[in-house]
Amino acid sequence: MKVLIVDDEIEICKRLKSELKKEGFRVEYTTSPVGVIEKIYNAKNEGEPYKLLLLDLLMPKVSGFELLKEIREAGLDLDVIIITAYGNEDKAIEAIHHGAIDYLRKPFSLEDFHAAVFRVQQKRAEKEEKALRHRILVVDDEKDLCERIKQELDKEGYEAAVAYNGIEGLEYFKNNHVDAVIADIRMPRMDGLEMLEKCRAINHDFVSIIITGFGNHEKAIKSLKLGVFDYLRKPISLEELITVVNKGVDLLALRKGLSARRRELEIETALKTQYAEKIEHEKRFTENIVATVPDSLLVLNPDLRIKSANRSFYETFQTEPEKMIGTRITDILGDKDGKLGTELTRLFGTEDMLENLELCYQSEKLGERIFNITARGIIFAEEAQQLVVLQDITKRKQAEEALRDSEEKYRSLVESTEDSICLLDRNCMYLFINEKHLSRLGLTADKAIGRKYSEFHSEDDTKEFTEKIKEVFETGKSLYYEHRSQKDGGYFLRTLSPVKEPDGRIVSITVVSKDITKRKQAEEKIQASLKEKEVLLKEIHHRVKNNLQVIASLLNLQSQHINDKESRAMFQESQDRVRSMALIHEKLYTSGDLSHIDIASYIHSLTHQLITTYSTASSRVSMNIAITDIFLTITTAIPCGLIINELVTNALKHAFPQERDGTITISMTPSNTDSLILTVSDTGIGFPEGIDFRNTTTLGMQLVTSLVEQLEGTITLARSKGTTFTITFRGGGSQYKRRDVENGTSTDTDC
Repeated sequence: MKVLIVDDEIEICKRLKSELKKEGFRVEYTTSPVGVIEKIYNAKNEGEPYKLLLLDLLMPKVSGFELLKEIREAGLDLDVIIITAYGNEDKAIEAIHHGAIDYLRKPFSLEDFHAAVFRVQQKRAEKEEKALRHRILVVDDEKDLCERIKQELDKEGYEAAVAYNGIEGLEYFKNNHVDAVIADIRMPRMDGLEMLEKCRAINHDFVSIIITGFGNHEKAIKSLKLGVFDYLRKPISLEELITVVNKGVDLLALRKGLSARRRELEIETALKTQYAEKIEHEKRFTENIVATVPDSLLVLNPDLRIKSANRSFYETFQTEPEKMIGTRITDILGDKDGKLGTELTRLFGTEDMLENLELCYQSEKLGERIFNITARGIIFAEEAQQLVVLQDITKRKQAEEALRDSEEKYRSLVESTEDSICLLDRNCMYLFINEKHLSRLGLTADKAIGRKYSEFHSEDDTKEFTEKIKEVFETGKSLYYEHRSQKDGGYFLRTLSPVKEPDGRIVSITVVSKDITKRKQAEEKIQASLKEKEVLLKEIHHRVKNNLQVIASLLNLQSQHINDKESRAMFQESQDRVRSMALIHEKLYTSGDLSHIDIASYIHSLTHQLITTYSTASSRVSMNIAITDIFLTITTAIPCGLIINELVTNALKHAFPQERDGTITISMTPSNTDSLILTVSDTGIGFPEGIDFRNTTTLGMQLVTSLVEQLEGTITLARSKGTTFTITFRGGGSQYKRRDVENGTSTDTDC
């Protein structure tokens, strides 16, 4: 017989393999359950199937219990002995339910192991109608006698082995399973009794027969008291020998059979105990369920009297068991028309079932109640009875009535609205359409409900709508979009909202279409009017810029007739101020936004004008403009432009004398207080220490101070490492983002 051992403890595998090999079995083992099913199938396909599997229940990766189920489901001819750890008897018993023959609990004895294997051998022998073949060991120093006994035993169907002294016999016994030992008492090196005693220390489950010569009769009698089955006196009668061996083997088989039967009874008792515990558990579980069921449960006898009822029944009717047991159910519920009694009586002795019988119950104590009655005949203890369920549906009925009222109100609301409302499923099939939508389709409800959106709309319209419906089903979120009817050109604002089940599953989509045609027409008129105003405003900015340019040109022409350098410089500064304002109007009418100016672009152009005016400094002084993406209103941009104009002009005129090199830096950044910080600095000789810039006689600094006040800001001066003016003011409707222009700081050194 071919055996497979599956256990993750390799020492157990080796031990079991050693014992099974003594039985003459071919044994393989694996410490991993992975791939065991394939291994079993491969052996079967190769014509050498496994007949016995020793399987550990608890192993990593794959459960031995699941493996057993797979084997049984596959219908393999494979006997299974379960190996389980202490405390897992319930699992082992469950494995017996699934077809295992026996189980061994770690740590197990060899006696238990061999008993379990014997049960498998016994079962297979009965199945194959073959007798178990027993192995007999003959030990005698007379070789001829050994050979004659072996030949006779072989004829009788035994498997005989011989040894010629006690040491050889003991060695054979250690390595092989032996059912009976025939040994001579007197042998060199080790006598028969000593050998048998040592064999019994290894395994006592065998029959021993001794052979004695003349004069050893008393010693043979003594050996019987020590457990020897029988003895034969030389010269041996082979017929007598076979008789003794047969009796000994029969006794051994009986002993093993009794042990196997005892084990069967133990397993059967364990199965019954587990089954009884399961029944008891299920009984308690059922009783708990019955006790906690909110509906009233009653058991009636054939004349409709109550035999038992659950707690809910007594709580519902506010009474005690002694007042209800033996009372007819029809008397309790007030069966005025006799319908309940008739139906319940009809059910006895049939397999019919009474369902959904509604009965109105009235009492002073409980008021009006509505019960839904379900009943069915049952047989318990060979007695026909009836199980009745009383479900109090009073609140449900009230809720249904309230729901009907609510539905009527909702339907009235939906039908009275000017919006088109419909309900569609995943396939864009109409489930509901209100009257407004039906009138737009020119259909009645019976001709529209159950039909698809595509049947009433164009292919392009259907494609767009189907994609929107799909998006709502996928995202679970409402969706809004404008739709223009191809039928009449009207505009509609569509709202698609998911309708969800309590478990969150989307079952349909509500579509509300609001006619916004008049609003769209009004918006178009407003847009046209706004466009006209934008054109007009651009024209105004253009004309203001031209007028300022004319003023600057007049100042320039006038300055050409002035010989005084100081006066001419004043005219030049006035021209710069006018140009700074003209530049703002130019930026506004050339941009897309007429209300805000891109201050970065404006400062680039302004500083370019200034450094061109003071051409002598263009090769020595560089402009560094570091500014965020800021857009200022015109009311803020003009003062800022004039301030920058004055401070840059002042730096170009006074900061770099004697052809000195340097840098002028302009930056504008937002602060954490929603203000803007404008900084104009230079690396020149510095602002004179003895001069207060707020109280100077020069028009430029007076103008700067005045413009800062106009912006409701503050100005500070730092004289270290050149000159730095810092102006902080509120943006006044400005727009800005905390990022650098074109992803970096703008630096211009060509101005």
